[in-house]
Amino acid sequence: MDYFYDACFEVADRCAIRAAGDTSSADIKKRINKLIADLDEAPVSFVEGKYIRAVTGNDIRSTFFTSVYKPIGMFPRQARLLADALDGNFTLLMENADIPRIQDSCVSDNITLPLPAYDGLYAIACNDAADAPERSLEYYQDLIKQLKSDSDMLGAKWAEVPIQCLGLQGRAKWRFQGPWATPPADPGLKEGIPAAPLLLLTSRLDPVTPLVNAYRMSSGHPGSAVVIQESVGHCAVPSGWSECTNQILRDYFEHGVVPKNGTICTSTCKPWQEKECGLELQSTGLFGHGEGHSWPDRSWFDRRFPLGI
Repeated sequence: MDYFYDACFEVADRCAIRAAGDTSSADIKKRINKLIADLDEAPVSFVEGKYIRAVTGNDIRSTFFTSVYKPIGMFPRQARLLADALDGNFTLLMENADIPRIQDSCVSDNITLPLPAYDGLYAIACNDAADAPERSLEYYQDLIKQLKSDSDMLGAKWAEVPIQCLGLQGRAKWRFQGPWATPPADPGLKEGIPAAPLLLLTSRLDPVTPLVNAYRMSSGHPGSAVVIQESVGHCAVPSGWSECTNQILRDYFEHGVVPKNGTICTSTCKPWQEKECGLELQSTGLFGHGEGHSWPDRSWFDRRFPLGI
C-alpha cells in the first residue's frame, strides 16, 4: 500500500489526491486513512429509485484490493476515485465497487439466488486444505488477526477466502495430498521427471503471491530458479516491461535453461508514467469490462504476452 502513496507523491499533480501542501507520501496516506475511518464511523447513504445503498470504509478498501493487482493501469483511476470521495462525490466509487443494496441485507429464505462465481474456488481450496474440517472458530479469529497485522488495509479482505471453509463437513472423494515436489530435471524425457528445471517469475511486491512463497515453492524443486522483477503488482510480466525478464522467458521456452536462483531483473514503466513508456491504457473503469481489469491497447497486450499466448 505504501507504494501507491509513494508513487502518487512522486508524480506530483498527475496524481489526483496529491495536494499542494503535501511534504511526503505520509500526508496523502493520512488523508485517505481518515476518509476510510470516517466512513467506518458514519456510512454515507444514497437513494437510487426505491433502493438504498450505504458507502462504508470497506468499500474503499475493496477498490484498493483490486487496484494493487495492476498498479500501472489502475492506480491513476484509483486516485481519481479517492479524490472524488474526499470531495463527497461517491459516483465513481458506486460505479466501481460492488456496494449491495440495504434491502438485500436480509433476503427472504424462499428466494433462489444465482450460484456465486467463487463457489468453485472455495470448494476446491477448502478441500485442498488437509486440516480444514478440524479448524476451530478460534483458528480463524487468529488468522484474521495475523492477516490484518500483515496489512491493515487488505488483510481482512484476504481472510474471506479461508474463512469460507468454516463449517466445512463434506470432503471430496479424490484429493491430491502431495508430494508437492519434483525430482531433479532430466532432458531425457523420462516419465515422472521434469525435462527442465522449474522457472518461477515474481514481481518484487506481489499482493497475491508474495516473494517468500516463490522461494518456498522453489525449495521443493531441485535446480529451479526464482527470478525477481523489480516491479509491483500481481505476476511479473503484467506488472512491468523488462527485456531481462523477456530474454529469460525466451531462453527457458527455447532451450529449457534457467538463470541463477535469485536473479534480479529491472523493469520500466510505473503508474502515471505509462505514456513515457509508449503505453496507451484505455479508461474502462477500475474493474475494466466487469472482470477486474483495465484493458489496454494491442501494444500493451504484446508486451504482457511476448509469446502471443
